[in-house]
Amino acid sequence: MTQKGSKTLKPRAEVDSAAIETRPVNKGLGPIVRKLRRRAGLTLQQVAESSGVSRAMWSSVERGDKNPTLPVLARMAAGLGVTISELMGEQSPSVVASATPRRNRLIYRDEQTGIERHLLSPTHLDTGMEVVEHVLPNGQTFEGLPYAGIRTSKCVVVIEGQLTLEIGNVVYTLDAEDSITFEITGEYRFRNTHPSRCRYYIFMIHQRVAS
Repeated sequence: MTQKGSKTLKPRAEVDSAAIETRPVNKGLGPIVRKLRRRAGLTLQQVAESSGVSRAMWSSVERGDKNPTLPVLARMAAGLGVTISELMGEQSPSVVASATPRRNRLIYRDEQTGIERHLLSPTHLDTGMEVVEHVLPNGQTFEGLPYAGIRTSKCVVVIEGQLTLEIGNVVYTLDAEDSITFEITGEYRFRNTHPSRCRYYIFMIHQRVAS
């Protein structure tokens, strides 16, 4: 892991994620967003102001007219005080063990950028654990920010390609098999400036913050 430069990577087998049979997320997003907003007792104008996502976009998403990009989805989740996985519709009950076959994996595909977010584990704020996989095409950026009322720590492990992480004014370059751990205190960015795609796992611990 470096702050500049890179090293040559050995070729790795490509995973054709488009061939994976998964539960649809994008089409059912609108009703979930509307339900969570109403549960929070927020108007479209209020969530627009808290999230930085326009009122028109919120309305279009709730009606099912538009699918937001993943960065916009992240801002919507932050404005509602929920995780992206909750916004995607993951509602698995807390149990001793919960197996998720690959074919049943929840995946959100960003139609505009090609970025993918794979949910690898159930997410429960009572246990606080969540594991996801991101697929970041060349030249793409994923922006993140804190969730309202939730403290989150992340451990990122690069599986394939090269990942640039920007936290404030500090820039980290991670090659395959590198890892980094940080707590979300403000906006951050994952960038892929490498010629090939980047795949990385994110292990997260979420904690509700008492209001």
